[in-house]
Amino acid sequence: MANWYCSVNSRQYGPVGEEQVKAWLREARIGPNTQVWTEGMAGWQALSVTPLWQGIAGPPTGMPPTPPVSPAPGGRGKAIAGMVLGIWSLVFFCAWPLTLVTAIIGLVLSAGEMQRARHANAKASGMATAGLVCSIIALALGLATAVLLGGRHHFFHFTTSCPLQHYRW
Repeated sequence: MANWYCSVNSRQYGPVGEEQVKAWLREARIGPNTQVWTEGMAGWQALSVTPLWQGIAGPPTGMPPTPPVSPAPGGRGKAIAGMVLGIWSLVFFCAWPLTLVTAIIGLVLSAGEMQRARHANAKASGMATAGLVCSIIALALGLATAVLLGGRHHFFHFTTSCPLQHYRW
């Protein structure tokens, strides 16, 4: 019986016997893509291409799929932009015409980033979630401000009609 070594999350385990490797597989501690090595092999290989895998029907039924090791490829620029626009819209909701535009753009960017992450089976970034939440709240505040002001608003003189203008900061 050969001694096997397994590499999981950049840590090496072993030497262990074949039965231990099979037990780890049943317990979902390792999977078919886990890198293994034993004497006589040229280098580390996925468990599924080794002689040990022969005779194993595969991972146990009902085992959840292995989560991705790293986030999905792609930039986080849309998540960052959505978050910044959402926060900006939330802070400056008194300038409701501009707030409505930036909140909608932040909402679209954040929702798009979350959708991309969902299709790539990756965890959505916290920035995309923050952008989505801030944009939705800012959109509601901007619409409420527009309704309260009755639509009276000059785009370039938003400070004259801000409900908070009587406060001195």
